[in-house]
Amino acid sequence: LFIASLLGKPTLIQEQNSYPGVTNKLLATKAQKICVAYENLESFFPKDKIVVTGNPVRAEVLAINRSTDRESARASLGIGADRTFIAVVTGSLGSRNVNEAVLAALPKWSTRTDLAIRHVIGSRDWDSVQVRLPQTEGLEYVAVRYEDGMETVLAAADLLIGRAGG
Repeated sequence: LFIASLLGKPTLIQEQNSYPGVTNKLLATKAQKICVAYENLESFFPKDKIVVTGNPVRAEVLAINRSTDRESARASLGIGADRTFIAVVTGSLGSRNVNEAVLAALPKWSTRTDLAIRHVIGSRDWDSVQVRLPQTEGLEYVAVRYEDGMETVLAAADLLIGRAGG
C-alpha cells in the first residue's frame, strides 16, 4: 500500500471490525479510501476517507434458505434427523479456548444420542487437539481442520458456537 501510494496508484483498505486493528490504523494515513463494516468509525479514520460497505459475505452463504435447505444439508453432513446439531466454528486458525471447552465437554456428552457436533478445530490447534479427542459412544461427533462447506453447516445447524475471524 505504501509503494502504491507513492506511485499514485489508487489504494484502499478494508476494516471488518467495529474496533480497528493497529495495522489498519497505520495504513489509513496512506489509503485513499477505507471500506468499513460499521458506521461511526470517524474517531479512528478520517471521515472523508470512510466508505461504509459492510462485511463481504459469500453468495453461497447469502443464498441459504433454512426452510428449504436444512433437511438436505443435514443429510449431506450425515446428521441424524432426530438429533440436535451443534456446529462449533472458530475460523481458519481456530480458538484454543473454544477447542479446550469442547474437549472438556465431550466426555460429559459422549453417551448423548440426541446430539450431533461438528467441530471445526482450525489449523493452529489441529495436531494437538485431534490426538486428544475422546471416544464417543452415542454422540455423533465429527472434528475437521477447516470447513469448506460453511453454507451447508449454517443451513443444517440448530445452534452455532462461533468466534468471529477476519
